[in-house]
Amino acid sequence: MAIPANRKARELAKFTEASSSAGQTAVVVVNADGTDVGVDSAPYSVDRSGALEASTISKASTGRVYKVSGRIDQSAASDEYFIQLLDSASLPADGAVVTLIAPVLVDHVTGTHSYFDIDLAPSGVASTAGIVLTVSTTEFTKTIAGSILATTVLYK
Repeated sequence: MAIPANRKARELAKFTEASSSAGQTAVVVVNADGTDVGVDSAPYSVDRSGALEASTISKASTGRVYKVSGRIDQSAASDEYFIQLLDSASLPADGAVVTLIAPVLVDHVTGTHSYFDIDLAPSGVASTAGIVLTVSTTEFTKTIAGSILATTVLYK
């Protein structure tokens, strides 16, 4: 199927900024051949790091997360880190946590940035309590790693 000229830009990216209001993002989902699956016109909220952080509370109530991307800073010690999406309204203490998805392993080497991209669109993953992102040194329990994370979270 040919791509209409007015949709050519959509072929190159799944996510695009919408200028409807500050801090809001619209998602354009594209098939492998570049054809539109559809546009969700409801704006997404965006939680962006303002500085390196160990965690972020993207939403403190029921919601849905669609995309998480970011990096572990080059200053972090060489280690295996785990990006955890938690179903919580606040940052829980270290220990057992309820995750929204399986923790994502990032094998980091000091002196290099380590990037990750978690794409849950188009349907996203629902949370019952809230959406918290953290970087941990342990996989299935939370052991906060320190302020080494820069991230963007798209959610509703």
